[in-house]
Amino acid sequence: PKVPPKLITVPQNIEIQPNMTAYFGCEAEGDPRPTLFWSREGSHSVIFQGSSSGTARVTPEGTLQ
Repeated sequence: PKVPPKLITVPQNIEIQPNMTAYFGCEAEGDPRPTLFWSREGSHSVIFQGSSSGTARVTPEGTLQ
């Protein structure tokens, strides 16, 4: 049976110091398995799991680094 996507882990706001790396986790479940992607507010470009854009990278698990 098909199961609608549901967020399991939702990204949280964090504060970091200059030159530190921020990690934003996100997990979802469903059937078929949802595809996670990230976008910057106001931008039309997206970054999918396992890819990068500039200094941003998304792990195969869906974490934005």
